[in-house]
Amino acid sequence: RCNRRIAAKSASLVRRRKPSPRLHRGGCSRTLGNDPYLLVLIQPTAPWARAMKNILMLHKGGSGGIRGSEVCFIEAAKALVDAGYTVTVCRDRPVMDEALTGVVAEIEEFQCPEVMIDGWSTRMPVVQYSRAFRRLRRLVRRLRPAIIYANGGLPCQTAVPVGRSTGTPVLCHYHHPATTRYYYLWLLKYADHRIYPSEYTRNHVRSRLGVDGDVVFNGVDTEVYRPQHRRSLRALRDRLGIPQDAVV
Repeated sequence: RCNRRIAAKSASLVRRRKPSPRLHRGGCSRTLGNDPYLLVLIQPTAPWARAMKNILMLHKGGSGGIRGSEVCFIEAAKALVDAGYTVTVCRDRPVMDEALTGVVAEIEEFQCPEVMIDGWSTRMPVVQYSRAFRRLRRLVRRLRPAIIYANGGLPCQTAVPVGRSTGTPVLCHYHHPATTRYYYLWLLKYADHRIYPSEYTRNHVRSRLGVDGDVVFNGVDTEVYRPQHRRSLRALRDRLGIPQDAVV
């Protein structure tokens, strides 16, 4: 259910896009009154109709294997595919490839260098960043995705400028609090929309940046994890030899 909500947020950005010169060609959009966004109306057979069903997902990380953010990414990709979207994944490590192969349309290796100003941890990979920006922009121009989904703050550092230069909205799924400097360097404030897994993270970002977002809690598989009846718990303790009054 939570991942369907993420897919729904992505779909809402598909329907509501910032004005882009590309969208004015052929009269395929109309202005919604005073709304600064455009509702894109396209015939199903038009090339733009196919493009509006594309989602580009970015992820950096996975050195420790599949953990929380990777699970969120995988399940969000599956939910978007189930909702009828064509998903292309850009990642720097292949830890999620097995779970995503056969689900998404493409998996691209994409190195996402980080520009960071933080004392001894300062990194300024200007050349690598420029290459990453140009490559991602070429990919966006080829796929013409409806949105760019950035999993975490760091991918926003490349996704936001590319999104601005191509008129593509950026949705950031931001997972944890960080220092204010990191928020600004990651360009989190300038994403078109943000999703958080907790009210705490949402309030932390809002107090530092003055921008809001939606909370979508990390879900669990209720077919595996579900409340047990008290009697079945007593039987389970008996079967495992655990005293009824023991704290587990």
